[in-house]
Order: sequence, then C-alpha cells, then structure tokens
Amino acid sequence: MKKVQDYFLYFMFYSIIGWIYEVFLEVVVYRWGFSDRGVLFGPYCPVYGFGAVAFLLDNKSTDEKTAPWRQNLGDENADPFPVLDASHSIVYKTSDGVYTNTSPAASEQPSSGGDREPTYRPDVEDAEHGDVS
Repeated sequence: MKKVQDYFLYFMFYSIIGWIYEVFLEVVVYRWGFSDRGVLFGPYCPVYGFGAVAFLLDNKSTDEKTAPWRQNLGDENADPFPVLDASHSIVYKTSDGVYTNTSPAASEQPSSGGDREPTYRPDVEDAEHGDVS
C-alpha cells in the first residue's frame, strides 16, 4: 500500500488540477469571467482531490485480501457507508442487480462498476409479448 505522503501529494495535485479545470470552464467555455473557485487561500478544489484519492484507494480490487472498501449490509451490524476496515465484508452485485455480502456463484463476477448485458429468458420475454403456447 502506498504511503500517506503519496496520497497527500495526489490529493494536492488533483485539487489543483480540479481548480484549473473549473476556472477554464468558467472563463473560456462559459465566458462568465474569473472568480476564485478554490477554498480559503490558493488554487485548490478539495472535492477533486478527495475523489481522486478515493478512486486510487479502490484499485478496482475484488480480492478478499486487497479490496480496501468494505461494507456490512442488511444485519444488525450494517454500515451506513463504505469503510476502509478489513474486518468488514466485501460487497458484491448479483446478476439481478441486488447488492449482497455473499460471494457470487462461479458464473457471476463481483461488480466492477459496469453493468453486464441482460440474459435472454424466453419464458419471461415470450410471455410479455403473448408468444407463449
């Protein structure tokens, strides 16, 4: 895992890049004129820094040992939001779009942020169109 100093530098870098992006949109694209989009002193938009650090911490990992973001769902120990605590469970998305802490079957994969193509079910789709004998 990377050092805290590395994540701080990423945070600062992306906060400044976010400030440049917002000022560019405001001045060049929308032609509204310049106003400081940052916070306090300096060219920083922390929302971009926090977003980048959260993305970097995620690593698109679904391995039990390396997945950093975890959340207990649906029981008395349910978490209101994802946490960086390895004692909590990994969240999986089933093929029908339900989120669960139970590992998916061998044919299903953990959620990678994108949706898979729906599977054709002739009994359901044909019944919807009145084609069932």
